Amino acid sequence: KKNKSYVPSLIKSSYKDYIIDQIIKTNSSQDIVGFWQNELEDYIRFSFFDKNEKNMQYALDRVEFSEAFFLQLKLFAQSQNISVKAVCFSAFLYSLNLFSFNNDITVGDITNNRPAIEDSEKVLGCFLNTIPIRIKIPENIKWKEFVYTVHNKLNHLKAFEYVSLGEISEIIGEPTNNENPITDIIFNFINFHIYDEIAEKNDNSKLNKQNQKIQETAKQLRSYSRDNSKFSFSVNTTGAVLSYRM
Repeated sequence: KKNKSYVPSLIKSSYKDYIIDQIIKTNSSQDIVGFWQNELEDYIRFSFFDKNEKNMQYALDRVEFSEAFFLQLKLFAQSQNISVKAVCFSAFLYSLNLFSFNNDITVGDITNNRPAIEDSEKVLGCFLNTIPIRIKIPENIKWKEFVYTVHNKLNHLKAFEYVSLGEISEIIGEPTNNENPITDIIFNFINFHIYDEIAEKNDNSKLNKQNQKIQETAKQLRSYSRDNSKFSFSVNTTGAVLSYRM
């Protein structure tokens, strides 16, 4: 508004590049059909909900951890050469195991398939997908061993995470009904690193204070929503803060 002569520069990539990237991966990838059929063979739909419950209303709660706890978690991940997401996802899966006594767990993981090309972070569009992740938890497994198992699983699935949940459902012959395909449990790991980079470049104390006020207010709020998944769990590490929302 202040500078009417301002013309934004053209970015060097577009959403079309993302579509092309997905097509190339589909045509040149490994045996997608065989992989997902083998991966989800005789899987068990995880649920601790009443199957007859429909149009349920769910409470949304947010919990924020201390900076010291988050630092310890990051140091642990670095010392083991694994991702923070793997640690958080492992804790989530193990918690489901404790609540259900089910050692064969399949949940949905939200992935981001934004291509690694120049200016892709500036492109508007949807790059998210949900893929099923199946983890079998052996009895008496040690924590570090379990975290490594989850970390390796996440890395292995990167070659197949561009296939949509609907396509995966068709591949394994999932019957079409009123239920969600394959899983009602969703895990979402959020890290808007661009926000962190902006905060590092611009030491804006006013912006930081406003953000702190928003976070303090969010801690005190409890909201409700309707969702197509019966249990959604989000971990957010943006802004050097570790929080979860479910």
